[in-house]
Amino acid sequence: MDGHIIDPTFFYDAIDEFAFNYEIFRKCEVDEIDEYGRAKPKYKKDIISGSFQVSDSNKSRNTSGNTNTETADFYCKSLYRVNKDDIIKRNDIYYICNGIHNYDEWGVREARFSMINWNENRDFKEWLEYQYGGKIV
Repeated sequence: MDGHIIDPTFFYDAIDEFAFNYEIFRKCEVDEIDEYGRAKPKYKKDIISGSFQVSDSNKSRNTSGNTNTETADFYCKSLYRVNKDDIIKRNDIYYICNGIHNYDEWGVREARFSMINWNENRDFKEWLEYQYGGKIV
């Protein structure tokens, strides 16, 4: 059915039924340049309401140590514009957005998140430490 239009608030009730509030750290479009000329991402803290559903959880053990990985899907109203590289905090675990499916016609935004690997996201870790007083510039 081409050109089919549905009320964009059609699924809002279903999302609200399973939604909780989460801290989201939105990556700013303009990076900060440090004294060495390197671009460091900046983030803006906000609250987002949605349904966070872990889809895959793995633990691996090897000689270099134990690692946990999780991937999750996050569903929210399409008025919340989740973007790639945005970070959500859930139960003191941070997840980074890897992909988005936007269903604006139905008022839904689906985002795929994966647990943060702190070795690959040192800039965000430093930003968090600064925000919570653990690091002084």
